[in-house]
Amino acid sequence: MKNPLSTFVIATSGNLGKVKQTDIQRWVEKAGGVSTPQIDKNTTHLVCSWEDYQAKVPKVKQALRNRKIHIVTYDWLEDALQKRRAGKERGRYLLANVEKQKRREEKAMTRSIKKVDKKIRKRLKKDGM
Repeated sequence: MKNPLSTFVIATSGNLGKVKQTDIQRWVEKAGGVSTPQIDKNTTHLVCSWEDYQAKVPKVKQALRNRKIHIVTYDWLEDALQKRRAGKERGRYLLANVEKQKRREEKAMTRSIKKVDKKIRKRLKKDGM
């Protein structure tokens, strides 16, 4: 596909690493997309930092209210530009999925800590401490 972003209107939010907002705007437009500074009725994607997503900054809140807007990681945009075709907004690209995965990992860690703590308490009790 010559213009992989030709049907997309893309806004950005947050610090996306070493990449400047002006660079993203230029890349999106060069790939046939429209770059917009704000969320509006035409916005299709919000490329967002994890920090802004967690903080639910105004752009994220607006995008969450509009179910047609995909809130994606910078990786989605980078992959679309490198592969010259827009990938599906699924899995690791959707920040909602990233959030779910982090919660699962935190729960697993908490369970592991509780198991270890229980074993230690049991051992201390057995040793009379």
